[in-house]
Amino acid sequence: HDLRESVSRQIASSHPFLLLGAASSGKREIAKFIHQNGPYAEGECVIYDCLNQSEQELHSYLIDASGQFGAQVTRAEKGTLILLNADRLPLSVQKLLAIHLDRFAKTTRLILLAEASLEDGLEQGTIDDAFYFRFGSDVIEVPEKSC
Repeated sequence: HDLRESVSRQIASSHPFLLLGAASSGKREIAKFIHQNGPYAEGECVIYDCLNQSEQELHSYLIDASGQFGAQVTRAEKGTLILLNADRLPLSVQKLLAIHLDRFAKTTRLILLAEASLEDGLEQGTIDDAFYFRFGSDVIEVPEKSC
């Protein structure tokens, strides 16, 4: 698939997916474009950077150990939650997102952005198995911007 075709496919979908690419590749802009033109466009688009957040903060903002959704997830309800640096989430948060994805996805679109391949992280032990199997199959690779 080329990038345009993949983006068009995601606009028509409501399923979670992963945008993979370098830091300056335009992933955030693509994710916002998909939100603005997709089935959750009427709702809020919440962008949350998972980098440099403590595990405790991530549990309070995203999902806690009991499966209770946090502030950012609640804000994004009936809209889209874009998680930047999703490949850097602690294993405990990855596992909870994977376990509760079906409940979450009933009301909210989830778009994950990452610089590192989930497959590589799985091999290195930084990506949870369940997280990989829930999010690693629907991936759009964004090429680096050229001058």
